Amino acid sequence: MKKRLLSVILAIIMIAALTTPAFAAPVTYTDVDTSHWAHDYIMSCFNKGVMTGNGDGTFSPDANTTRAELAQMLFNYSHNKTFGNNIVALTDVIYPAWYTQATNWAVSNDLIDVAFVDDDGLAYFYPDTPATREEIVNAFYQLKILLNLVPIQTNPAINFPDVGHLEPASLDALRCMSESGIVKGDPDGSFRPDDPVIRAEVATIVDRYTDNYVLATDPPPSDEELVTEAALNTKQQIETYAESRGFRMSNYSTGIRIVDDLRVMATSEISFSRDKHLIKIEYSNYSWMSTIIFTYRVHLSDENFNGIIEQSNSGLARMNDIFALLDKYS
Repeated sequence: MKKRLLSVILAIIMIAALTTPAFAAPVTYTDVDTSHWAHDYIMSCFNKGVMTGNGDGTFSPDANTTRAELAQMLFNYSHNKTFGNNIVALTDVIYPAWYTQATNWAVSNDLIDVAFVDDDGLAYFYPDTPATREEIVNAFYQLKILLNLVPIQTNPAINFPDVGHLEPASLDALRCMSESGIVKGDPDGSFRPDDPVIRAEVATIVDRYTDNYVLATDPPPSDEELVTEAALNTKQQIETYAESRGFRMSNYSTGIRIVDDLRVMATSEISFSRDKHLIKIEYSNYSWMSTIIFTYRVHLSDENFNGIIEQSNSGLARMNDIFALLDKYS
């Protein structure tokens, strides 16, 4: 009887051992001890499921963050929420690479631009290339729009002294991310938009982002509203610079156009006059990419605006070219 009872007890213990989940040991990285300045950020990102290590017990906190890793972080944060229909074939992203799904998802949802398109129209992502600070800010800003996120709290935007060469869309993203406390720059006040970002630094950005952004209760803005706002922001930047050079705005107009039933484009024209010159600037904002395309013409006003003395090649001018043009004729 005692032997039978002992057998039953042992059987119960064995079943319990097989069916009761074991408590998992806390994850630690051999190259990130508790004294590391980014330890808490890194572990928080792991616990939130946004960032992981290398699979060998290391995290590589000082390694540059690659474009593939950036795509994976965005994908992890979104929980694979797909919104776009713009499927892009990436020549250098081939299954079964660990980042295949994330990179295709990020590009098709306009979070990260393709890196290069060759003469045959083949798109390349450059997954192993380090992501720049500008790219990371733009990506998380676009994710905020895609998921309709709003910040819990905001602060005055930081005026970084080394970002004047950025496109207006990037400046908008940087302003938003600094207002919400996601990016804070270097101790000397600079941002270094063209530099890579190490994984420890990205962990701080991601952790702040996940803590400060929540889902909005209002519906997300439409593509028409987004491109209209982008067109007005572009106008404001050009107008501010033109007025600082003594120009007076004489005309502004904008129109919205639906492209292939999916995408939206805003085409605007703005004119400035000073002395004998009239400068007409046309620009286009798009719902599917952050690049702004400019064209311009410079007329002599004493010839009834018919004498064009300078003009750009269609679609090749950028914001810096517009600023240089205004400098030239001021």
